[in-house]
Amino acid sequence: IVWQFPLYWYSVPSALRDWQDQVLSAIVYGKENFLKGKSVLAAFTAGAAEKTFRAGDLNGFGADEMLRPLQMTVNAAGMRWLPPFGVYGCGTITDTELAEAAVRYKERLGGG
Repeated sequence: IVWQFPLYWYSVPSALRDWQDQVLSAIVYGKENFLKGKSVLAAFTAGAAEKTFRAGDLNGFGADEMLRPLQMTVNAAGMRWLPPFGVYGCGTITDTELAEAAVRYKERLGGG
Protein backbone atom coordinates (compact mmCIF):
# COMPACT_ATOMS: atom_id res chain seq x y z
CA ILE A 1 0.00 0.00 0.00
CA VAL A 2 1.38 3.42 -0.91
CA TRP A 3 0.24 6.61 0.75
CA GLN A 4 1.47 9.34 -1.58
CA PHE A 5 1.07 12.98 -0.57
CA PRO A 6 2.70 16.39 -0.29
CA LEU A 7 3.70 17.44 3.22
CA TYR A 8 1.46 20.27 4.39
CA TRP A 9 2.73 21.94 7.52
CA TYR A 10 4.68 18.79 8.46
CA SER A 11 1.71 16.49 8.09
CA VAL A 12 -0.56 14.84 5.55
CA PRO A 13 -3.16 16.86 3.63
CA SER A 14 -6.59 17.07 5.22
CA ALA A 15 -8.12 14.84 2.52
CA LEU A 16 -5.82 11.95 3.51
CA ARG A 17 -6.54 12.56 7.17
CA ASP A 18 -10.28 12.52 6.45
CA TRP A 19 -9.86 9.25 4.53
CA GLN A 20 -8.11 7.76 7.55
CA ASP A 21 -10.99 8.81 9.79
CA GLN A 22 -13.80 7.74 7.47
CA VAL A 23 -12.45 4.65 5.70
CA LEU A 24 -9.35 3.31 7.41
CA SER A 25 -10.84 3.45 10.91
CA ALA A 26 -13.80 1.36 9.82
CA ILE A 27 -11.47 -1.31 8.41
CA VAL A 28 -8.96 -1.33 11.25
CA TYR A 29 -11.56 -1.44 14.01
CA GLY A 30 -14.11 -3.49 12.08
CA LYS A 31 -14.75 -7.22 12.37
CA GLU A 32 -12.46 -8.16 9.49
CA ASN A 33 -9.27 -6.13 9.19
CA PHE A 34 -8.03 -7.33 5.82
CA LEU A 35 -5.08 -4.95 6.01
CA LYS A 36 -3.18 -6.93 8.65
CA GLY A 37 0.25 -7.90 7.42
CA LYS A 38 0.21 -5.50 4.45
CA SER A 39 3.22 -3.21 3.96
CA VAL A 40 2.76 0.55 3.82
CA LEU A 41 5.08 3.03 2.11
CA ALA A 42 4.64 6.74 2.79
CA ALA A 43 5.83 8.62 -0.31
CA PHE A 44 5.89 12.38 0.10
CA THR A 45 7.09 15.59 -1.42
CA ALA A 46 8.37 18.57 0.54
CA GLY A 47 9.05 22.11 -0.56
CA ALA A 48 12.10 22.53 1.65
CA ALA A 49 15.52 20.99 1.08
CA GLU A 50 16.28 17.64 2.71
CA LYS A 51 19.01 19.17 4.87
CA THR A 52 16.39 21.23 6.72
CA PHE A 53 14.73 18.04 7.96
CA ARG A 54 17.21 17.01 10.62
CA ALA A 55 17.95 17.81 14.23
CA GLY A 56 19.50 21.23 14.71
CA ASP A 57 18.37 22.62 11.37
CA LEU A 58 15.34 24.67 10.32
CA ASN A 59 12.65 22.02 10.86
CA GLY A 60 14.51 20.13 13.57
CA PHE A 61 13.12 16.69 12.72
CA GLY A 62 13.70 14.09 10.04
CA ALA A 63 11.01 12.39 7.98
CA ASP A 64 10.93 9.38 10.30
CA GLU A 65 10.07 11.60 13.25
CA MET A 66 7.62 13.78 11.33
CA LEU A 67 5.69 10.81 10.01
CA ARG A 68 5.48 9.04 13.37
CA PRO A 69 1.65 9.45 13.57
CA LEU A 70 1.33 7.53 10.28
CA GLN A 71 3.63 4.84 11.60
CA MET A 72 1.50 4.56 14.73
CA THR A 73 -1.60 4.18 12.53
CA VAL A 74 0.10 1.41 10.56
CA ASN A 75 1.08 -0.34 13.79
CA ALA A 76 -2.46 -0.10 15.17
CA ALA A 77 -3.79 -1.63 11.94
CA GLY A 78 -1.39 -4.57 12.19
CA MET A 79 0.39 -3.51 9.01
CA ARG A 80 4.12 -3.16 8.40
CA TRP A 81 5.73 0.28 8.11
CA LEU A 82 8.38 0.68 5.41
CA PRO A 83 11.00 3.43 5.50
CA PRO A 84 9.43 6.49 3.84
CA PHE A 85 10.36 7.81 0.41
CA GLY A 86 10.70 11.57 0.11
CA VAL A 87 11.39 14.07 -2.64
CA TYR A 88 12.64 17.32 -1.16
CA GLY A 89 13.13 20.83 -2.51
CA CYS A 90 10.12 20.61 -4.78
CA GLY A 91 9.85 24.38 -4.91
CA THR A 92 13.16 24.61 -6.76
CA ILE A 93 13.71 21.12 -8.17
CA THR A 94 15.17 20.94 -11.68
CA ASP A 95 13.87 18.71 -14.45
CA THR A 96 16.97 16.54 -14.07
CA GLU A 97 16.51 16.17 -10.31
CA LEU A 98 12.84 15.33 -10.82
CA ALA A 99 13.74 12.65 -13.37
CA GLU A 100 16.30 11.18 -10.94
CA ALA A 101 13.70 11.15 -8.16
CA ALA A 102 11.27 9.37 -10.47
CA VAL A 103 13.86 6.66 -11.15
CA ARG A 104 14.52 6.22 -7.42
CA TYR A 105 10.77 6.03 -6.75
CA LYS A 106 10.24 3.45 -9.46
CA GLU A 107 13.10 1.37 -8.04
CA ARG A 108 11.63 1.68 -4.55
CA LEU A 109 8.29 0.41 -5.81
CA GLY A 110 10.04 -2.62 -7.30
CA GLY A 111 9.80 -1.56 -10.92
CA GLY A 112 13.46 -0.73 -11.31
